[in-house]
Amino acid sequence: MILVLNKNPDDCQRKDPEFRINGIEATWKDFGKIEADIPKDQTEDDFYSDWAFCCNPEKFVPKVYSFDVLEKYGINADEYRDICLKLYDILSFDGCAWCQ
Repeated sequence: MILVLNKNPDDCQRKDPEFRINGIEATWKDFGKIEADIPKDQTEDDFYSDWAFCCNPEKFVPKVYSFDVLEKYGINADEYRDICLKLYDILSFDGCAWCQ
């Protein structure tokens, strides 16, 4: 497997990381979701479009692989697990308040 997975250097703007698997442009959404404490007065879409959401803790939560995703990227179950661990490291965030 050839994996390119680079964190976006600007933590204060949610941008997808540079992410390719075996030369195929990839999305973290194929591998899991990001959980965060979303205020009750916001929808998930509103929350993630707001620049301030990254101040709150959030974490990447992997989902069980599907054969469609394995086939799409030409990977096996062990490689899927390794990718999820790397996505956890890159997309999980303990929160911050340095700009406030």
